[in-house]
Amino acid sequence: MILCFQSMQTYVVDWFTLRAASSFALAAVSCLQSLAVFGFLLFAPTMYDHLGFGVGDSILGAVAILIGPVIFWKYGKTIRKASKYAKKS
Repeated sequence: MILCFQSMQTYVVDWFTLRAASSFALAAVSCLQSLAVFGFLLFAPTMYDHLGFGVGDSILGAVAILIGPVIFWKYGKTIRKASKYAKKS
């Protein structure tokens, strides 16, 4: 999960430089991270009871890899074009 959130923060700092400097963008990323942790705590005990730790952790690892680097690699340009605050490449 650290890979997922670290890649989001790096993406925000690199492309939304003006907002990242004012901590507005990083605050939004931290808020999303907190919401994700809250959501995880709701389903994690049931998931681990049914799947066990090995399969449950493998699923979480795959989700972290998909959310972080893969999504931003594929849709990053579209996200940047939709924002007036992103630096132009």
